Amino acid sequence: MISKSSLVIMGHDVDSRTCVLRGVVKFTSDGTTATAWLDPNHRDSVTQMPLCFPISGTMQFWASIVNPKDTLQIEQTVALQIEPHGRLVILGNQSSNVMVRLDNIMYHPLMKFNTAPQTCAPYCFPTSKLGQKGVAVSGCVKYCTPTQYDRNPDASLTPSPCRCTMLKRLDCFKHKDKPGIVCGQFKRLLAMLDKDGKMREDCALICAGQLVAF
Repeated sequence: MISKSSLVIMGHDVDSRTCVLRGVVKFTSDGTTATAWLDPNHRDSVTQMPLCFPISGTMQFWASIVNPKDTLQIEQTVALQIEPHGRLVILGNQSSNVMVRLDNIMYHPLMKFNTAPQTCAPYCFPTSKLGQKGVAVSGCVKYCTPTQYDRNPDASLTPSPCRCTMLKRLDCFKHKDKPGIVCGQFKRLLAMLDKDGKMREDCALICAGQLVAF
């Protein structure tokens, strides 16, 4: 588990939040994959979402495996992936436990897509296996621009001129030292556009209604 001493959090809300990882952290291998975890107890007091879990997808960075006896000595540079459920994993085969220097890894948990999907199928994080101990985290993200239809006086339907890009995330976790399950939810209207991709401020009420039902 990555402690508070290895995490710096800046920004007043989710839109301005920046997370910085630092220091040396132990990654534990299961024989093929070495991982560490962001602490899911570090949560936003308003949304109850983990402060530094990537909200909409995975992120990749460079990191350094260091000598456990001299952590200033870099032995290997590796690709490190941070996943939506707070898992940090070294990409590629890693058969043994290693110490990894995380200095200068900096990111915004909320990163908007260049193009939002049109279909609203949820993407769900990997869940824990039966009997697995430690931190069990699972959740789902929906990020899309659905088409809404307006009903005409003759009962026929026509596509709404508004295209509302929305993001919704749910997550729950059970910690071995905590009773019960803790859950959080985050919803955000990211854009109000027309069919040509131009901003439509007059779509505010329509998009608000879509966000409530999302």
